[in-house]
Parts: sequence; C-alpha cells; structure tokens
Amino acid sequence: MDEFERQILNRRAELDAVEKVPANALWTGIEERMSGQKSGKRIRLYQRWMAAATVLLLLSFGLAYAGWQSPEALPTRLSDLSPELAREEAAFLNIISIKEAALNINELDVKVYAPFFDELYILDSLQAEYQRELPEYGANERLLNTLIRYYELKIELLEQLENDLAKQQYYDIPKQDLEI
Repeated sequence: MDEFERQILNRRAELDAVEKVPANALWTGIEERMSGQKSGKRIRLYQRWMAAATVLLLLSFGLAYAGWQSPEALPTRLSDLSPELAREEAAFLNIISIKEAALNINELDVKVYAPFFDELYILDSLQAEYQRELPEYGANERLLNTLIRYYELKIELLEQLENDLAKQQYYDIPKQDLEI
C-alpha cells in the first residue's frame, strides 16, 4: 500500500463527514440559476479580469498610437538632414541615373553580367538597411559617410561596367569572360 492510500484510510472519517450548508444560501443560489438572474451583490471574478484586460488593452493601443504619431518628422533620406546633404545626394543620384541610362542597364542580360548585378544588388540592400537606420541615428557621422560612400561605390561599379562593355566592343571579347 502506498502513502496516498494510507492517508485516505487514516482520514476516512474526515472525508465522509458532510459539510453543513445554510439552507437559505442554498435556495437563493438555486433560484438565481433557475431564473437566470444574478444578485447585484456579486460580480464574478472573470468579469473583473475582463474589464481590467480591456482597459489595459485600450491603454496600450493608445500609447502605441501616440508613439507612432511623433510630432517631429524623422529623416528618411540624406536630403532630410541638411540642404548641403540634399545637394550632394541629388548630384550622386543624377550621375547614377545618367550612367544607368547610358548603359541601358535594364536591357543588359542579368545572367551574362551577373557579377556586376550581384554587386549592385548587395550595394542596394546595404543602402536600404542604412536608410532604415537613418531615422534612429539621424546625423550620425559614420552613418552619413557610409551612405555617401554607397553612392560613390555604385558610380564606380557602373563606370567599371561601362569600361568592360567598351572593352568588349573594342576587342570583341565574349560576354562570358567579363569580371569585376
């Protein structure tokens, strides 16, 4: 016989004893359940928890909404930080668009020029990541230098692609032999 069974046998008399329940309280509870009405004195515990959870939920949504509606506009581009950076960024973007138009970059075969397009993709993804950090860090010197360096590297890469295309035309090199 294990310990649990021994405890049950030892306390058998206590377990068999019937608890006295006041008859008036018993009949009041039965009548309330039958009629579907509750006494105004008792509010169930779960109703209190539901009310508290609702208030907490509304409060958290309110605070989150207030956080999203910050009064000052956060910078999302270099041009948002200063007029000087705006001019510099516009100049870089202008050079990049001119070079891409001259190369007909949308007409180039992505598979043939995969090394260039892979590098451009990596640069663009890094630039997008730094652009997302701009609102958080603002005019951080390292971040600004990195974003400016992105534009410089993209221009250099486009120039290298331009040079390789010119070599290919001049020397009649097969497209597969191009390298970065």
